[in-house]
Amino acid sequence: STMRLLGVWKQSWIVVTLFAATAILPTSAPLANAQQANSDFKLAAEKSYVYGLGIVAMYRYYSGMALQEGGLNQLVHSRSFLKPGDKPGGEPNVDTYYSYGWFDLSEEPMVVSLPDFGDRYYVYQMNDIYGRNFHNVGNGLSGNFPEAYKGPYTFVLTPPGWTGEIPKELDEIKSPGKLVNVLYRIRLSDESEEGDEVHRLQDESLSLPLSAWLKGERNSICVKPKSQLGPMENVLVFKDGATGKDQRSPDYFAQLSKVLAYDPPNTPADQEFLANTLSKIGFDANGHFDFDSLSDAEQAALLDAQESGHDSVLAFIPNRGIKVGTAVFTSEHAGDYGSDWRLRAANCDH
Repeated sequence: STMRLLGVWKQSWIVVTLFAATAILPTSAPLANAQQANSDFKLAAEKSYVYGLGIVAMYRYYSGMALQEGGLNQLVHSRSFLKPGDKPGGEPNVDTYYSYGWFDLSEEPMVVSLPDFGDRYYVYQMNDIYGRNFHNVGNGLSGNFPEAYKGPYTFVLTPPGWTGEIPKELDEIKSPGKLVNVLYRIRLSDESEEGDEVHRLQDESLSLPLSAWLKGERNSICVKPKSQLGPMENVLVFKDGATGKDQRSPDYFAQLSKVLAYDPPNTPADQEFLANTLSKIGFDANGHFDFDSLSDAEQAALLDAQESGHDSVLAFIPNRGIKVGTAVFTSEHAGDYGSDWRLRAANCDH
């Protein structure tokens, strides 16, 4: 998965002193409830920051790959080995050419047609914007995989709730959301001898709308949806040397809200978090959020939560995998996080 971009507030208390010897003020219960509500909000705020960090990091990749680099409903091909600092998602392999981009299935399914790879390693990896690796195609997959994956192989990616007819020559892969991140790797060992062949395989890898496929088109065709998730605002996600203090931005939760509203949570764990935790800090059932509608104390609590929540993720990152001696290997739950929001955030730190 894929992913390093991502103040001190002092609360003032007004102390009212009443000089009344005989006055009995029934304030203990209301004050206790107010303090409890404040405590609940702060706890929900930090949980919500950690929950959203991986999603906002994925949104950053969408904003860069799809909108800035032109990879919306088409793939961008790298024509050489990636160099340090070139990161289409995660730490790059040093022996593969990459292609990358995002499909938006909000208007119709996308057909992907891959050429014959034979025994050449390739993986066509698909993730949703919630960091879930929901399907891979390729002959570089561990374990058993369909012989058809060696190619040529053609499939159609369908959005949630789609009920149209699937042509018999296409396998259907159901996407859990309308946005699909693609990371496509093709292996080679010698660029001078194999580069041209891999370029051909990239060019013969087609993506086009299902409607165009049904009309007989057999070329890559980019059709951008009329309604889109716009670019991410300038909110820091991860950056070398940055700490929690650098994450204090009133725009952070607005970016999370844009994703939730455009491509709603698609797993029970995400849906439950929206209903039971995000709702406590002001998110509605459709994922909308308005920072300005909160009280000054609540706004300050959110900024504090962003600072402490980010520092907690940074402290976790060195231990996020499986330790074998002095080495740390990627967690077996990477790409399928369940409700481990901290692991999802940590794995999107690139």
